[in-house]
Amino acid sequence: MNRKQQAFVLAYLKNNDKAEAYMTAVNYRMTRKLAERGADMMLQLPEVEHFIRDVMERARKEALQEIENNRPPLLTV
Repeated sequence: MNRKQQAFVLAYLKNNDKAEAYMTAVNYRMTRKLAERGADMMLQLPEVEHFIRDVMERARKEALQEIENNRPPLLTV
């Protein structure tokens, strides 16, 4: 990934707002609609899409493991 793609991914994963992430990555303020279009194009890039999917999958697995590790034992009747 190039620098703008990396900046986009980092901002997107931090705040889950694709328009804000795009404006941060390109370092330019624009209308939200234009930023959303740019973000949609960025999200369609295979390397960006795969990276975000991998990070989210790892976070999901870690969260599920944390829940499993801290779940109180079930009561038996």
